[in-house]
Amino acid sequence: MPRPLPMILLLAVFVAVVGPVRASDSTIVERAFTGWVERAGMASVEEVLVSQVPCGSDVCMQFQVPEVPRARILVQIVEVAAGFGFGADVVRANMMVDHVNPEMASVTIVTRQQKGGPDAGERMQMANNNMALLRVAAGLHESGEFPSDLRHIARGTAFYYIAGIVIEQTHSSLHLVAPPGAPPPAPAHRIEGAPGCYCIPHPASGETRQTGYFARWQTFSLRCNWVCTPASKPLE
Repeated sequence: MPRPLPMILLLAVFVAVVGPVRASDSTIVERAFTGWVERAGMASVEEVLVSQVPCGSDVCMQFQVPEVPRARILVQIVEVAAGFGFGADVVRANMMVDHVNPEMASVTIVTRQQKGGPDAGERMQMANNNMALLRVAAGLHESGEFPSDLRHIARGTAFYYIAGIVIEQTHSSLHLVAPPGAPPPAPAHRIEGAPGCYCIPHPASGETRQTGYFARWQTFSLRCNWVCTPASKPLE
């Protein structure tokens, strides 16, 4: 199994400029997402599950790709959350690693049915914030090489595998798993994101995994509530 990808540090997100809203945007958004998935080599159109879900007082579209390579989506989840190059108003982007095969993951995107929402500058700001969080997560490990079968990592090793990501416009959270006896993750007290934005990360311990590939491993969460100054178009 590959180590966490250094490509995270080099990820570039290109955000489309928002255009005028049209009545048929829900269909356009669906075509844009399924087209992006195919171009990214993650799945075919037929593999994308589409449904409608409650979204506050509105109804949103939900796209789910049940099985994609974790390494691929890990370096593209920020682009998805920023509107997948289309300018979609993404409410939430979620990646969850498979319980049995940690090389695979599912991806769920909730987006409003109309194109619009945050402008291109705010989407780029959000993307840069989440890139900063992923860089911090990639730097939590002890230095050294890790075996391809992660279950052979020595007890107590400070190794934190990203098993889940949730991205929303004003906050983000990571689900991490670590070997038995590993210390809790210790990120920097303050994470600098896009210019004028920062978060104070909040790590927390969760329940020990009982089954699956990471049985007996510890779980941790790392949450960021992003705060941006007025000069940088605040997100909250």
